[in-house]
Amino acid sequence: MLTDGNHKPDGPFGFKQHAQIPPCSATQHKPGGKPAGHTGRIGGAMQKQITFGDILHEHGGRYISQNRVPEQQRSLIHLLSACRTAGLGSHFEQCDHCNYVGKANNSCRNRHCPACQQKEKMEWLGKRMKELLPVGYYHLVFTLPHELNALCLQNKKMMYGLLFKAVSQTLLELTLDVRHLGADIGLVCVLHSWGQNMKEHPCLKAGRRTCIASCRQGA
Repeated sequence: MLTDGNHKPDGPFGFKQHAQIPPCSATQHKPGGKPAGHTGRIGGAMQKQITFGDILHEHGGRYISQNRVPEQQRSLIHLLSACRTAGLGSHFEQCDHCNYVGKANNSCRNRHCPACQQKEKMEWLGKRMKELLPVGYYHLVFTLPHELNALCLQNKKMMYGLLFKAVSQTLLELTLDVRHLGADIGLVCVLHSWGQNMKEHPCLKAGRRTCIASCRQGA
């Protein structure tokens, strides 16, 4: 990877970068011009789309000044708002096919960044899709009372751990009962800590197979 002479390859925070830009769709182009398939911007975007980082960059500072924001969250807002901007440095990427070179800003690679975690998210979903059986599934939602929201915010590890344990044990115990299903089940649980209105809304979403993995003999 080529680097900008004014910045280190991985930016001032030392984050790893994305892979090289993909090959262009055509190799014939005028000398000194940009090859067909490249739009002049890494990633091939035709127009600017508003991202979560753009929102933080525009309003994050005002939000911090008007609210009591913990130091960790303040640092996170600053980092995500600087993602893929000159604030984190830049690097050059070269097409593997036509040798076209373009400049791109460094990314933050933080696990809270929607843009940086898109690839990891799709890989995780791909692995879960391979585990699916050709049967129907139930979508179950377990929501904590809103009175516990403040307690969850102050004790995330303990409260969310108890939520996972309570949900899994409840489902396993009920489905083992011959009066309900009398079988072992498989399930995948995903924690949602915020609602669509971006307010605290801790809930656990569980996907449960409708098939019986292994039946138990009921008394």
